[in-house]
Amino acid sequence: MSCSNAVKNIAKYESDCLHKLKILLENDVDLNDEISTEDGILMKFLYSRRLSIGSTYTLIKNYVKYREENPRIFDNLTIHDEEIRKALENSLPELLPQKDRQCRTIIVFHANNWDGTYSLYSIYRALLLCLEFALQNVHVQNNGFVIIVNWDQFFFNKMPWLSPRIINTIIYGLQECYPARFLELHFLAPKWYINTAFNIFKMSFSEEMKENFYVHNRNLSSLHDFIHKDVLPTDLGGSLPSYNCAKLIEDLEKYCGTSK
Repeated sequence: MSCSNAVKNIAKYESDCLHKLKILLENDVDLNDEISTEDGILMKFLYSRRLSIGSTYTLIKNYVKYREENPRIFDNLTIHDEEIRKALENSLPELLPQKDRQCRTIIVFHANNWDGTYSLYSIYRALLLCLEFALQNVHVQNNGFVIIVNWDQFFFNKMPWLSPRIINTIIYGLQECYPARFLELHFLAPKWYINTAFNIFKMSFSEEMKENFYVHNRNLSSLHDFIHKDVLPTDLGGSLPSYNCAKLIEDLEKYCGTSK
């Protein structure tokens, strides 16, 4: 089969999936007015579930319910929210400019950047805004994300900030309700510390995420086995300059100015 025919077949399959999903949504009276049936929006959901119609339908139902149950997470989800902006100014999160060798988008959290003057919810909201911005690109929708969390120097006196209830809400939202593919999760920190932090998270992880969860202690070369250092900044042992949040904030200001 020629490349052009293969592309046509893929496009036809995507179109068929989109059509079938629209029929499901049109016949669901509970969802009729709750989700846009614009092609671009529905394809974002389909890509996040590898074009599985049943899984995508479940995801959309979860997404609608999650938004209804957690309005404070989604209200005023813009760079103009004071706490979201504070989080982004502290590079929480970092949305790295370079993709990895599998074309995945890399998101980094340096936990020690959090000074406690804004809530964990605000960091989550900053992440959701970054995801919304990144997912404008169909290739990002298709290729997904990897997340790196560096716990180094996040001392035990900050542990009470990590509310298990809020963490459960965040993990459930990202895994079961949000139209994005999270392919790997990498933790950096001493092993004893990682075990403590992981105990807070692991009960909420899906089996798939547990299988794609990696602990590197402080061994950056181990991280580089998964994500090559040529796409990472120097503080992760990479060859790129240290991350600068200014470009992302500028991009988000433009995005929020045109989309909100």
